[in-house]
Amino acid sequence: MSKTWRKRSQDWKPPFFAPGSYKIKMATKALGPTSTFGSSDVRPLEHTVRRSTTPLPPTGEPSIGANSQASTAPRGSFFEFLPDENIVRRQRAQLRRGPFICAIFTDLPPKVHLQSLFEVSYNEINCQWPLFNPSNLVTLLDEQYASDASSLDKNIARWGFLNTAVAIAIQSRAAEDSYSEMIDLSWHFFKNSFGVLPAIVSRGTDILALEAVLAMALFMQGSSDSRTTSLLISEAAKLSLTLGFHRSSFYTNMNPNTAERHKRAFWITYILDKDMSIKTGMPSTYNDDDISLGYTTSDSLGCPGKVVVSEVCVEATIFRLRAQLAVIESKIQNQLYSEKSTKCSATQLLQVVVELEYRLEDWKAHVPLNIQPGNIDWSTVIPPREPIILLHLVYYRAMSAVHSFAAHLMPTNDLDCLSQSISSEIIHTSMAQESVRLLQFLPPQAPGCLWQILFYPLSACIALVATLLRHPTDVRVRSHLRHIGDFVKFLTNAQKRGGLDVAHMLHLCTELEKLAVDTVITETNVPRSAELSGSGCPTSLHAKAQRLASQPALYGNHMHLAQGLMGNMPTLQALAANVFFDILPVEPKPSTCTGVLGPALLNPETYQFVFTEVFHETCGTQSRFTFGW
Repeated sequence: MSKTWRKRSQDWKPPFFAPGSYKIKMATKALGPTSTFGSSDVRPLEHTVRRSTTPLPPTGEPSIGANSQASTAPRGSFFEFLPDENIVRRQRAQLRRGPFICAIFTDLPPKVHLQSLFEVSYNEINCQWPLFNPSNLVTLLDEQYASDASSLDKNIARWGFLNTAVAIAIQSRAAEDSYSEMIDLSWHFFKNSFGVLPAIVSRGTDILALEAVLAMALFMQGSSDSRTTSLLISEAAKLSLTLGFHRSSFYTNMNPNTAERHKRAFWITYILDKDMSIKTGMPSTYNDDDISLGYTTSDSLGCPGKVVVSEVCVEATIFRLRAQLAVIESKIQNQLYSEKSTKCSATQLLQVVVELEYRLEDWKAHVPLNIQPGNIDWSTVIPPREPIILLHLVYYRAMSAVHSFAAHLMPTNDLDCLSQSISSEIIHTSMAQESVRLLQFLPPQAPGCLWQILFYPLSACIALVATLLRHPTDVRVRSHLRHIGDFVKFLTNAQKRGGLDVAHMLHLCTELEKLAVDTVITETNVPRSAELSGSGCPTSLHAKAQRLASQPALYGNHMHLAQGLMGNMPTLQALAANVFFDILPVEPKPSTCTGVLGPALLNPETYQFVFTEVFHETCGTQSRFTFGW
């Protein structure tokens, strides 16, 4: 750099804004072709018109001094956006200085009431998600009420965890005849927690922060808002990585009980994250290659809640098995359903299928016989049964995912691949039937819990219908129809029992059953019997069945179709609407909070979980950044 250039650069000073006057002191004029500055290249602009009036040459047309005009254009744009003195003064007067403000939608109840509630509310949920230890909760209550029950300043994670714990406890203890009123109350406590979510995920530094976000995710699982559920799970996963819970070195010299608590929180997060990835097709937050943490080793979950089979407590075993199964499902997702699988040959993919099937069979072999899928004697299981049922459903889902992929490879030049494809289709439908069969062992559920479980048989029902439409003359069609009918009967009984409105899902599955029955009758030319009975115009049914059978997405990922019907992921909603549009109970309009089959009871909008306009009296303007505040 020349001395002349250095000196001229030092002489030049950029425009600045004084707090009182905001006058533009100096600015450079248009650069010449040589792009150099000189002492004559600056001039005062106090009385200069602020907007540039120099026209720009048309794009692509040559002009005299094109380089000079081109270099002038950015300067003109710069001057155009310089703020007017009055605008800046007015803007500064409207500033609302201070920290973020979190709304309180309801106050915490008296401490003595919460202590009693916490002692009896978490036995069932802890059997599956060991997160709520009443003694820890009581300690947090003492700390919260020692200062101010509504104070957020001391520990935001504590406030978030306590409010969600109250929300979950209210729902778990609500009686059937008052459930709608109690669920409305619970949402107000959850909104207290959700209001501090940004502070927790951006400032949380300990296990309590992760537990608070996990509690929110578990609460939202009982709604039809899969987007917010996915958000919470993703934030929990990122927080666990930020805090280092995925590294074995994190637990060096840590108290064993404290270490087990941290490990449980991490593996709950991992299971939820992988489960959401499989249901929606979205990438997981975790990279398995970066995880060096072992499974929990304790024979106790550290929380109240027992699963007893043949007089043996198995809740800790079930939790470890679920974590191990999540790791295998992660491999299934990465090796078969990721973009990289499209670059592999059918032979290579078949080898992957064989390896993954071996992993699943090996996992099953290490499951104790008294809770092993296919071998369990349900009469020996003392309620709650849900953790075991969900473990089996996830295993059937994993096997179905592997063999559904293999069944659709459909090679034509390799007999081994063709044989595997045929056998995989048989296994795929068998897993779907087993998923439906498990419903007979399911006790009555709270609406939110039932909604979570229905995802699996709905996905299985869609898989059976797809197989039946594709192979209507197969010898197993009557078995397929029987299991589809069993699911319809289950939904019918659930609708009669009340509690959860499953009318839309019942309508869809009834229509699918009619189409399946009509297809079998049409293709096999058998007389309509009591077992193969249906209603509706045969011509209309046949046309709908043909259209449905022609949809390629029907033979793709059935979990994504089920999620598109039950949840509010936009791409999956569009996919499901395109496949089932003429047999859905209502017009498939995309919703921000629920799926087309979602009941109002589980729709967050029912409880004002919405983003809305709020009038700020301090400045007389409206804002959309607040959450019902």
